[in-house]
Amino acid sequence: MIDPLLQSQATRFNEDTLSENEQGVFAKALAINPDLIMHTVSLAEDSPLDFEALVMPPETLRNTLCEQLFPPLKVEYLLANAPDRNSRALVVADNDGVIEWVSPSFTRMCGYSLAELRGNKAGKILQGPETDPAAVEVLRTGLRENREVTTHIANYHKNGDRYDVEIQLSPVHGEAGELVGYIAVENQL
Repeated sequence: MIDPLLQSQATRFNEDTLSENEQGVFAKALAINPDLIMHTVSLAEDSPLDFEALVMPPETLRNTLCEQLFPPLKVEYLLANAPDRNSRALVVADNDGVIEWVSPSFTRMCGYSLAELRGNKAGKILQGPETDPAAVEVLRTGLRENREVTTHIANYHKNGDRYDVEIQLSPVHGEAGELVGYIAVENQL
């Protein structure tokens, strides 16, 4: 069952009457709710959704992330607290830091599709000549020590342009305390 507020937003999304901020919030709701995707698509044959960008992370990791990011998940909380799509992006990685899923905001920011990023470490694709090795080491330390870290880093768009981001990398733990992956929230500076 889809919340009536989300049903209304899906209708407004297809009518292209959501504000830019509402579109960003709705995109976050779509990213974690396959039923909402199907409902939104069913409303219009020529829906503006980018299906490649909306591929879901694995269900167990997605559920754990939702529980940690949006404790006791309420639609109002999600809609009020989702990051703005124009400034923040999400990356979900496995225990080794290999990308499993990225948000549509991330693909817009870096220029790479989910298909191009999945199965790779972000640094392999996004870092370049002006990437500070000290910032890279902060991220590696977070992965190695299984702890949250924040740093600023220079990355490179698919077209070669440099862009700077603040990255907050956080480990995600399962119910028994085991590491199930990482999530990075990125804010373009």
